[in-house]
Amino acid sequence: MHVIIHQSKKCNNIFCAVILKAHAALRATQDEGGCSQRPWVTEIVAQKNDSLVVGHDIGLQPYCSERKREFMMVARFLMRVLAAYAVVGSGQVRAQESLVNYKSLSPAMALELAQAALANCQQRGFQVAVAVVDRSGVVQVVLRDRYAGPHTPTTASGKAWTAATFHSSTSNLFAISQPGMMQAGIRNLPGAVIIGGGLVVESGGSLVGAIGVSGAPGGDADEACAKAGIEAIQSKLDF
Repeated sequence: MHVIIHQSKKCNNIFCAVILKAHAALRATQDEGGCSQRPWVTEIVAQKNDSLVVGHDIGLQPYCSERKREFMMVARFLMRVLAAYAVVGSGQVRAQESLVNYKSLSPAMALELAQAALANCQQRGFQVAVAVVDRSGVVQVVLRDRYAGPHTPTTASGKAWTAATFHSSTSNLFAISQPGMMQAGIRNLPGAVIIGGGLVVESGGSLVGAIGVSGAPGGDADEACAKAGIEAIQSKLDF
């Protein structure tokens, strides 16, 4: 058995350097005189990370025993390095499979969202509080207008949390949780505020946060301000 090595332009890591050094030693043993018949290869059979091509062939033409021993020593070394690299690589794959990536609102974007919703309510003549949470329901921003009631920050935060945890607007939850309905029990969950004014914030179809507004005359008016805030930043979320 012998090993074929091919270097590409991307082969610039430590692993490649070790392999290529061993390959140089292998070629040195082949280029020395005294052997009329030398190893031959047929094809490349495996590829690693677009940077190193490694293959092997069962054919090894007989040549002088001394050169053969030197060649086999180098080949075994190469295979040990390849095996070690495979173990390390598999460990990295397992680590990547153990982690997840997700999108969430940045603090700056959460603040811009809250300010846009608050400004819209001010234009309508409503004194409100606005809360923005991340995709996990953790509060990022709370703004309260000067004359908004003291209960509004807590209520707005509750609406935003409820929208985030149920992945639904609070007005929709209100409609499906009327007394006697199958979903009526969600109104009794700790922290849930089933009143209109809470909306989810999405980017590319993925939940990135939620917003809640409290203080306008009715849940519909709260939701209108929240919707206006989302529309003000939606193009930035989808960019």
